[in-house]
Amino acid sequence: MISSCTACPTEGNAVQNNPSYIEDTCEKCSGAQSGGYDPYYCVYCPSGIVCGDQCCGEGQMCQRGNSYPYTFTCVSALGEGECFTNEDCTGENQYCRNSSTCEITIGTCETVNSTTVTINGTEYTASTGGIPYHAAENFCEALGKTLAPVTDGCTAEELATVKANNYYGGGFTGSCMGWAHTTGYNYWTATKLSGCTSYYVSSRSAGAAGALEWLYSTYFALCR
Repeated sequence: MISSCTACPTEGNAVQNNPSYIEDTCEKCSGAQSGGYDPYYCVYCPSGIVCGDQCCGEGQMCQRGNSYPYTFTCVSALGEGECFTNEDCTGENQYCRNSSTCEITIGTCETVNSTTVTINGTEYTASTGGIPYHAAENFCEALGKTLAPVTDGCTAEELATVKANNYYGGGFTGSCMGWAHTTGYNYWTATKLSGCTSYYVSSRSAGAAGALEWLYSTYFALCR
């Protein structure tokens, strides 16, 4: 049911939205994007960078404060060692580790440290530590890869079961057996359901998968 966003935002007028695990987000509003960490906002920003409850202007980037309650500021220049995309990193074998937020915000250039994992016969490249979602996207990009989609290990029928169980796959018991793995780690996937949530795959209960998580969590990147 679409109900959370009671009004669509207009330019300069963000609408506070109650976060949801299902598709009743501000994405139903034409030109709107998801913004904010807490609270959560619908922001009209069809061609710019969402930054909390505002839309940054041309050439600007979003910077998040370091302590809660988080502040979001549009800035025009990067500080030393900062980045917005991988292109801002000049060191060898680096990626941009953005902050843990719904939005893409200024981060720091970090060295790519990867390992190979095999899940049900398919070989992937993974990060060696947990990182935020947008950083995971950059991590894979730096390797010339992308995050793996959740459909690599979930059939249409299994995903339907996951959704029927509020995106948690019947208590994590064998929801997508194509993702069964024993590494003990949770991995981000490329499959987002809203501006601030994405499927991840989990090794809980002998390989459950298809659960949903906020983008400001920290999981391992899984690249293909």
